[in-house]
Amino acid sequence: MVHQVKASPLFAGSIDHTLGRLLLWSQRPTRGLARVEFYSEFARQAVMQKLRNELQSQDIHLTEIRLPLWSSPDEVLYFLLDELAKTRSGVVSIIGFETAFNPAYLQQALGYLNFNRENFAQFNVRQIWWMSNKFLGQVINLMPDLNSWFTLRLSLTENLQTNAERRDRKSTRLNSSHLVISYAVFCLKKK
Repeated sequence: MVHQVKASPLFAGSIDHTLGRLLLWSQRPTRGLARVEFYSEFARQAVMQKLRNELQSQDIHLTEIRLPLWSSPDEVLYFLLDELAKTRSGVVSIIGFETAFNPAYLQQALGYLNFNRENFAQFNVRQIWWMSNKFLGQVINLMPDLNSWFTLRLSLTENLQTNAERRDRKSTRLNSSHLVISYAVFCLKKK
């Protein structure tokens, strides 16, 4: 039985659209790889929170893997393979590709990932690889073979901001408006 997300106006790249597609894909009985390009970490977290709740209500296990920071290609590769081996079934969300590798070794690291694509695909889980749009550009160029193994490719373009970011933008708009108004008042007083 396929569980549908509540109906809402969907547009490609929205949180609800991405969630709906991931839910349908997560309910498949077969293993596979999905790649989600994201522009906002807050939007990614919103999708994950909703996905976690939906999958939990359907008794589908969700495991989250955060890759280690600034590591060698070997360390990241073996870490990821070990973590995937520990997961017997369900869905695995993998984050941290952007910060996992030392930039000096990025090309080598992506080559390692590309070379080991069959090792990643062997696990009996559905894997979601989250990649920022900037990182994805490098991925497509440096590991095209692995990129072709993703059976689902999504782009989460909706941009969520924290309350602090919204306040900062509002404050900036108010401050700039205040400057314009203050200057206008100054000019009127001068006359």
